[in-house]
Amino acid sequence: MVTYRFNDPSTPPYRTACGEGGIDGTSNCPTYPSKLYYKNAGEYDQAVAFIGRYGNNTPAGNYVVLYDGEGEIQFGGDATVIGRVPNDKYSDPRDIYINVKPSFGVEIRIARTNESNPISNIRILPLDGEDFLSTSSFRHAFLEALRGLKVIRFGFWQETVRTGDDGPTNSNPRQWKHRALPEGPQGHQQWRKARDDVLTGAADKSVVDPGVAIELMVELANTLHASPWFCMPPPSPESVSNIDFIDDYNAKFAALVGTSLDPSLKVYVEWSSGTGYSNWDKTKSLAVFRAWKRTFDDLKAANLSAPQLMRVVSTTRFVYEIMDHYGSDMQLVDAIGVSARFGMETTDVVNDPSGNWFQDPGFPLAHPNITVDEIVDIIRENSLHAEQKLNTLIQRIKAVYQIKTGRANVPVLSYRGGPWVNAASYGHRAAVNNIQSCVTRDVFPCTVTYVYGVLDGPLIATTTLVTARANAALEQQLEVKLIEAARHPRMTGIYMDFLERWRRIGGDVFVTSELYKPAGICPTGGKDCANNGVMESLSDSPKFRAIKNYINGVPLIEPFTSADLLPEEDIPCAPACVHGTCWEGKCECWRGFAGEDCTEVVARPNQCSHDIGMNLGGINDWATEWTLVDIFKSSRDWIPQDFTSYTWATGISIDVRDACAVNFIPTLCLSSVCFFMFTLSCSLASFLTSQLQPCQVPLPASRLPSPPLSAVLVGCLSAPP
Repeated sequence: MVTYRFNDPSTPPYRTACGEGGIDGTSNCPTYPSKLYYKNAGEYDQAVAFIGRYGNNTPAGNYVVLYDGEGEIQFGGDATVIGRVPNDKYSDPRDIYINVKPSFGVEIRIARTNESNPISNIRILPLDGEDFLSTSSFRHAFLEALRGLKVIRFGFWQETVRTGDDGPTNSNPRQWKHRALPEGPQGHQQWRKARDDVLTGAADKSVVDPGVAIELMVELANTLHASPWFCMPPPSPESVSNIDFIDDYNAKFAALVGTSLDPSLKVYVEWSSGTGYSNWDKTKSLAVFRAWKRTFDDLKAANLSAPQLMRVVSTTRFVYEIMDHYGSDMQLVDAIGVSARFGMETTDVVNDPSGNWFQDPGFPLAHPNITVDEIVDIIRENSLHAEQKLNTLIQRIKAVYQIKTGRANVPVLSYRGGPWVNAASYGHRAAVNNIQSCVTRDVFPCTVTYVYGVLDGPLIATTTLVTARANAALEQQLEVKLIEAARHPRMTGIYMDFLERWRRIGGDVFVTSELYKPAGICPTGGKDCANNGVMESLSDSPKFRAIKNYINGVPLIEPFTSADLLPEEDIPCAPACVHGTCWEGKCECWRGFAGEDCTEVVARPNQCSHDIGMNLGGINDWATEWTLVDIFKSSRDWIPQDFTSYTWATGISIDVRDACAVNFIPTLCLSSVCFFMFTLSCSLASFLTSQLQPCQVPLPASRLPSPPLSAVLVGCLSAPP
């Protein structure tokens, strides 16, 4: 969220999210501004929210805008204010109607608000949708995308899992009183550091509590009847060093989940995620497990129903070393999580170094003319090799676990799986900048971090730079083709085939990559750029179709074994069988299809028991995914900024609306709407006039700014340059 505001040096010191000067233990939750100041042409506030940035996930059509309070709301970007659309759902004359044509995203701006009855709870609902029937916090389209999943993994929502390599994103324990509450904004709150710099001169990391409210995660799990998977932050040092000390944050987190989640569901809990070996610490995992186990045991002792607790240890590699390090404590672990990706790692399963792969810096040089279809064939081949490697891994995990615990068939979970392809993260593209730096500094010998080693002098450096730029272009060309391959229609069949192979080799819950993550291109290199999520766009998401098809029992598309390669029929069928076998001139349709040519899809749940789950991408103000009904909740912290001096945090006071209703355990809310502050110059005002369409909301005359905003903009337009 953004607010343009004049930087007045006489303004009192900036007030924090929960009281003057710092955390005071109150329940003040700033969700919407309670006051938008107006003084003159260059001094006024506006609070702004964005949804569906770049238009990727904002469907075209007509929408109705509902809200509480009084003031003025304006729209820009892809949204155009229109007259009332006749319908039998909404009758309030204050409702606003907009038309959306996806391109860059929708901008919603609160231009004025009534101090006695400030605008809040802005909801944008599709006229042809079903959101108006629901009291859910989540959009209907978002819920439908997740419908049928057995597990929802919330690590990115909790801001405890780092995008890309799955490691921990926050190494500090959290305090219960600092957690996000459902009434306030949700998600990415790392910019609170700027506010703390203003107050103390140095960020106090102990007050940073990013993430989504626990109540909202439980609400989503209950609504979908899907078991939640929580990735917990580090426990307190006391609970790690003393087994008799129970971590307060984890215990209260567990109590809230245990008393509000459907008891027929499971709860998967782990410390951090995919930590590898160097970052891994079993004492932290055990402290988390103790808190949850003790809390759930207490609930059962009080004759309260509690979900089944599943204590998980996940790792990207070093599985055997970690299991060995646990020793007898492995009895406190209920499941092992592994990475179940395919498409990027070498296709060699017997340590043959001759196999090239996409991340090898030499691959784009050796295959400059490789086609997208050829890349798809390699990804398909790699999925079969990945099955072999995962089969070996799963069987060894089960065997080692049984030796250490005496219990057979430990569940082996995929904590993040599916297609995963990109060019070298730090190859030729990254090396170009390194070499350029060597040439600029003219200090030799100079070591290039990536690929090219030590450069002895300026001549070799200049020559190498020319070569590196040419190779970087080939590397970039490969990454573009990899993105196209991930969007190829065949990816649906390849992914479905991989899910079935995971089930047959004994894999348990398969949690996919994030629901929504657009592919990116890194001209200077970078980790995880080309990888897209399950649902990259509304129009073409072959991986999303694969998951839905598999859940609904649609037959596999790719041949599973050589027996699936059907011979040509002696008696042809007319019309030809698309999804079936031609027998004596008549189509016999495969399971899930019907019709004369077997093209009619028959809805049929998967007869095999499936446990498909999904990671959810983090909620933040720049995301393209539209998740929450209340659009101002997808925000970051309030940040006062000056547009002319480019001061990140100025210390200006902000009045906010207290919208918290604290429940369960006395807490306070740190989350708040992202609040940038700039000097609104005449040129910017002119731009806003051309881009935004005001929509008046009833406002008492005594509360109207003087002069009105329209007069201000006209005054700017007529002012001399």
